[in-house]
Amino acid sequence: MGVRSCKAEAHIIHGYTLKEIADCPGIHYTTVSKAVAGEKKK
Repeated sequence: MGVRSCKAEAHIIHGYTLKEIADCPGIHYTTVSKAVAGEKKK
């Protein structure tokens, strides 16, 4: 499981907000949003 799919799982399945996911590694929530959107397309 890659980093993108872990972020998508955290958001979609476990209900974490994009900001909560982004705050952990210190990245912008838009980066997480793009990763989640990319996983949804699969």
